[in-house]
Amino acid sequence: MARQEFLERLADNHEIQIKKTLEDLEARIVSQISTVTEGADAISTKIAIDLRTDLKRFIDETYRTTADSLVRDYDQIVNEFIEEFGRLDIPDKFKTLTEVDLLTINQLKFQQFAGFEDLANRYLNEISAQVYQNAIAGKPFNDIVKDLRGIITGDVDRRGRPMSIYASQIAHDSVMQFDGQFTVFKAKEAGLKKFKYTGTLVRDSRDHCKKHLNKVYTEEELRRIWQGSWAGKSEGDPFIVRGGYRCRHTWLPVADEFFDAEETQQEDKPFSLFGDVSDDERDLLKEGFGNTSSDISKVISLLPALKTLQSSGRGFYRSSDDVVNIGKKKSLETFVHEYGHRIDRQLAVLFKNNKNLDLWEKLSKNSKVLGTFYFKDLSNIRSIATLSADKVVQDSIDLGKKLKQRKLSAYNERRTALINAPDDDLAKANYYKKLNEKENVFLNDNEIKEYLALKKANKTGGEAGMFEITQREIYEFKLKLKYKVIGGDYGGYDMQFSGRFNDFIGAITKEAIGYGHGKTYYSRYPTIIKSGQRTVTEGQTLEAFAEYVTIKYSGNAKFRDYEFKLMEYFAPNTKAEYDFYFKEFNKL
Repeated sequence: MARQEFLERLADNHEIQIKKTLEDLEARIVSQISTVTEGADAISTKIAIDLRTDLKRFIDETYRTTADSLVRDYDQIVNEFIEEFGRLDIPDKFKTLTEVDLLTINQLKFQQFAGFEDLANRYLNEISAQVYQNAIAGKPFNDIVKDLRGIITGDVDRRGRPMSIYASQIAHDSVMQFDGQFTVFKAKEAGLKKFKYTGTLVRDSRDHCKKHLNKVYTEEELRRIWQGSWAGKSEGDPFIVRGGYRCRHTWLPVADEFFDAEETQQEDKPFSLFGDVSDDERDLLKEGFGNTSSDISKVISLLPALKTLQSSGRGFYRSSDDVVNIGKKKSLETFVHEYGHRIDRQLAVLFKNNKNLDLWEKLSKNSKVLGTFYFKDLSNIRSIATLSADKVVQDSIDLGKKLKQRKLSAYNERRTALINAPDDDLAKANYYKKLNEKENVFLNDNEIKEYLALKKANKTGGEAGMFEITQREIYEFKLKLKYKVIGGDYGGYDMQFSGRFNDFIGAITKEAIGYGHGKTYYSRYPTIIKSGQRTVTEGQTLEAFAEYVTIKYSGNAKFRDYEFKLMEYFAPNTKAEYDFYFKEFNKL
């Protein structure tokens, strides 16, 4: 059996074992509560306090015992690695285990067990607190059992994630992380400096992993690439975290003699896509926009090389001296956003210098901005997004119609449902499910559920399947689609939408709905167009275009598709204009 296949089977097996163990733990706790209550329908606070000792014992006998057994299995990982490592063209002394290796293995095992231990302590406190709170509230036995199952195995509709979700993730990731840590340790010991990203692809493999699978990098190259951002990314050493939570991929050391020159050429080939740019700019462009010829690569190739790339403070693009700052966190999404600003600005510079005027003629043919009081000709244009102002103002007008009434209707329906909802979790879930059956919007319940889970995964890391979306969350999202509103009861940032989508809508409406740069930000820029009492400034078009680019290219592909659908629903004119630009870019 190949090492990669072995790792995947071991990780899957460990997940199964830990889930079965938690089912056993849950059964023991329920049985003990039934015993100590002696048939009573409720539990006293004294019994709840005394029960903590039993809870700790049950966790020790089940969860901690199983965790210890799982960590002992890591010796099999070492054996599989040494067998594969021994086939490389390296000195024989590195093909066997030394005393230092054995000490390192024990230290790595201890680190992985600590993850299981931390979770045990956390849930001992949470389970104890839940039992005590139920005792104070005088909850009946069946309700206590239901709450405990929600905490441990998640068998009921409960907000938050149960212990079994976290524990199974730790069981899986600990296998892969131990392998990654020991791999890089032995590789460096043998003086190997190149690594191949290996593994299998599954239905929900990250785009990042798909892009780099079977590619060979030096340590310096892979660390630079892993500074980017993607959905589900875990912060940490790339040899350990790999693609992120539950990633099934690992690193294979490569000896120089076995280095695949064809793979190097395959990785180097896209470098010319973006024109004459620096290594750092090229790497980020490749990470942010892909390795193949596309609409975005074609238009970027027209631009001069970026003068300055920075990574400090907050992100920005400064057109006066052509500086892209991706921020202190070096977020790939920030780079994509700020580079969207750069494309917008630098294309206008090309056009004003009488370059690529055929493209200018195509982009400007549908715009009603030129020839207005504000922009008489090309000489006043500082960004191509300026051309979209007539579309932005139309979407702004449409979203502003009866806005107060729409907000109030969404608020009243949400509050009425909240007041009438039963306290019992299962009854509440059924109540909101029935409400959802009556509401029909352009996304169905399953699509909304998937979008909300992807949004949480995109923000916090992990896989969408790790996040439980309640019927109430679906209902509240439906109301926002029904009335075309974004934001809380009094406006502002809407947690159910991504920050970039909040900013996109906020830019179009000057944050009448949506949220981003602040209402006063847009007033700092010159007016582009006016329709009745409504004006659109350059700041609005700049941010709308940059967020369009961000949504088009950054993050999980399925998540991007949903946000494009939302964009078309809330701002169809603006989206259609930017879609048109990129179709023209693709013809270059």
